[in-house]
Amino acid sequence: MIHSNPGPLHRWGLPCLISVLLILAGCSDSSSSRSPAMADDDAAGTTAVGGAATKGPLADAAVSVFQLDPGADDLKGPQLATGSTNSQATISANLPDNANGLLLVEVRAIDGTIDLTTGDSPVLTRFQSVIDADEWRGGQPVYATPLTHMAVQIAARNVGSNIVSALARGQTAVRNAFGFQLLDDDLDLFTTAPLLRSDSTDPDVRRVILSNRKAVEAVAAVMAELAENAEGSPRTIEQMFDLITLDLSSGMINGLDKDGNPVDNGYGDIATTLAAIDTEQLIIPGTTRRVSEVRQIVNEERAAVGVDEGNVADLEEAEDTPAQEPKSDSGLTSLEGEDVTITVSADPMEGGTVTGGGVQGADSRVTVSAVANDGFAFVQWSSEQVDGSSHASYTFTAREDTTLVASFEPQAFTLLLEADPQVAGMPAGGGQRDFQEAVPLMPATTEGFAFSGWFNGDALLSEEEDFIFTMPAEDTTLTARYAIANADVGEEGSGNIIVNNDGQQGGGTVTYTAVPAEGFRFVDWRDSEGNLVSEDLDYTFTPEEGQNFTANFEAIPLNEAAVWDQFNWDDGSQWQ
Repeated sequence: MIHSNPGPLHRWGLPCLISVLLILAGCSDSSSSRSPAMADDDAAGTTAVGGAATKGPLADAAVSVFQLDPGADDLKGPQLATGSTNSQATISANLPDNANGLLLVEVRAIDGTIDLTTGDSPVLTRFQSVIDADEWRGGQPVYATPLTHMAVQIAARNVGSNIVSALARGQTAVRNAFGFQLLDDDLDLFTTAPLLRSDSTDPDVRRVILSNRKAVEAVAAVMAELAENAEGSPRTIEQMFDLITLDLSSGMINGLDKDGNPVDNGYGDIATTLAAIDTEQLIIPGTTRRVSEVRQIVNEERAAVGVDEGNVADLEEAEDTPAQEPKSDSGLTSLEGEDVTITVSADPMEGGTVTGGGVQGADSRVTVSAVANDGFAFVQWSSEQVDGSSHASYTFTAREDTTLVASFEPQAFTLLLEADPQVAGMPAGGGQRDFQEAVPLMPATTEGFAFSGWFNGDALLSEEEDFIFTMPAEDTTLTARYAIANADVGEEGSGNIIVNNDGQQGGGTVTYTAVPAEGFRFVDWRDSEGNLVSEDLDYTFTPEEGQNFTANFEAIPLNEAAVWDQFNWDDGSQWQ
């Protein structure tokens, strides 16, 4: 049966509008109207389902049935069945009994497909619609028209996390933009007939059928008008139909797709062009008749689609409603006047600040922004409801409550490690380090030196050899400072000790060199018990635990200092 009241998909909020119609239900009770595919009603594991395709009604077209997959770009999951339309535009297919959930039904024109309204090949060649498997098996017909095709395509571009919601919004956008003020707000386009059926006797049902069919033919006529007058490269009616569908995916017809990219439709101001169209006077593509004559066309095609003219009376003039111009500014932006909540957050929280959250009008354009804190870099916006973006400022159409997370990552900075003195050996742990990274530092273990501490400039950070340094948000230089190990100067201020070990770290020998201060001369090296170990400035030894040596110096007497200065002694102990 053909119903004008809301069907099963409408109960989920799925209204849809299409100019070409797919009716998957029998067009007549006559067995002669069945296509060959319907003859096998008793096929094991399947249930025969039927219908019709219309823009005018499409005869001898191919039908494919897919599991609807929200994760696929075209919503097509596995193909479940194939079928065809017969000479009366009746569609038949055998649906597997284990099919469940939402199904995507597609009708395609092939060689030999005829539009029964024009008697010629169809100007629009592909139509999609959606129906629940259980409802279809139970006898609920499904219709595919240019309007339902638009709704499916818009849903495919705006799936988000909920395909049912996306389909509902797609239908709302199409009804609002191309309903021509003919269609009720709650009309389910997927299950509402656009042509008279054998049971179309109820006055209210007949009025809905005529309004739906007039909208179907009007949208095709609008596309033909746009294609004929577009600037630039020639466009077919079908190409213009696809461009306008892409445009409408943004929520309104404004020359932009849902991502804000221009749609090359051949018009600088598509909204003004649409507003100037007198829809009733447009010629239906492939005919010489106007949209205002759709009522007569539907009456005349009854026999062609298998409807008994004796049982189904002509549509009367009183049942007709004039079509208005298409709306260019009332797509998704007016969806039930709802508000949606935009929630934004940063990951990690200290990575940056985010703005743009709050309550917004349904299907309004929303911009969220992210600003990275010092030491962090912005990575991307991610969401289950919208596509997301790698740009810190992201604009999208808010079609439902949406949660977005701005991801940040630590930036890398250079940690340079130095030794003082350098001969003590280079510490370990430097290199490119992430902001806030805990960096373990280790000083060198060069013989003859004792670690004094880690310094940032003159600031002591730690006296511990093993030190965990937290990387700041800037390039940083740290210095490991060392003192001479196992050696002291006998009298403070009398001289100094330097280590000469060629940077040797661990094992081997160490050479200490005594350097007298001005006014002093070197005397000798002695061990911790006062025993003489060397009278040479350079003392080489093998380090052992517990060792300690003292470099002894003495002041040069004033009379000797004068003589040495006169004869230019080089070090206070040797002639030049």
